[in-house]
Amino acid sequence: MPTSMISQVALVNIGPLTTTWTAPSACATITHPPYLAQSYAVAAGIPFWAEDCASLTDDPFNECVPSATKMNEEWASRKDNPMIDDVVYYHSPGNICPSNWTTVGVAARGDGTSYSLSGIYADPTFTLIQSDSTTTHIVTQSGARPGIQPAANMFMSAIEPHETAVACCPSGFTAKALGLGCFSYIPRELYTATTGCHWILDNDICTLIDNTYTYHGRTVSGQFPSATASTMTRHIEVETIEPDESSSFIGIAVTAGVTLVNRAQNTGSGTGGNAGTATG
Repeated sequence: MPTSMISQVALVNIGPLTTTWTAPSACATITHPPYLAQSYAVAAGIPFWAEDCASLTDDPFNECVPSATKMNEEWASRKDNPMIDDVVYYHSPGNICPSNWTTVGVAARGDGTSYSLSGIYADPTFTLIQSDSTTTHIVTQSGARPGIQPAANMFMSAIEPHETAVACCPSGFTAKALGLGCFSYIPRELYTATTGCHWILDNDICTLIDNTYTYHGRTVSGQFPSATASTMTRHIEVETIEPDESSSFIGIAVTAGVTLVNRAQNTGSGTGGNAGTATG
């Protein structure tokens, strides 16, 4: 996998993961901080409000993810980089899922441009939850043409012939619809605050550049954010969530996933042991 950058998204090999990694026992009962997501973006697992402002400044990887220290150190080196979040970490060679994780996607490249795809790497059908003050609607969409190329699609296009990429999430979590990483739905009432925290940029850091890419056989005329500044400054802002807005948000918890790349014939699947795995 020689490619290290696609559309200014860095692909960083964090090292091998060829044995079954087991998280500390405390991870079995860890409480993830609650977030609120806008209903139209919930399938993407994108938080809009954080209940605890401190969660926005915590290290992005905790001890419940393999190679957390190494990834946190690499991520910290990007602290003032305008594209700090445009990075995908992967393990190569890697062919063993962490224990009690589940496979959420496999992209196996054959000769040339032939692929066998499943899960997060396959052509998606989105299930969207749309809510207002009185009703909740479930809407499905297929044939997507994302305006910005999803991280999973970028990663799939970067693997070489006869390589396999595998994405995994911890038990109880599902893959983010457009990226690499994991989230789960939580009861809305677990978010008890009437305020929300989020980052506000203090300077212009990027502009959108036209970008044509292929998404499951469809040519998409999209864009990608291109850095226009060498550094960024930002601050956390706390805002009141108005009662008439509150019901339109969905409760979620988020956590890092694991991405593996290997050339082995047996990538495995399932919940660890001989399973394969796949942060973003």
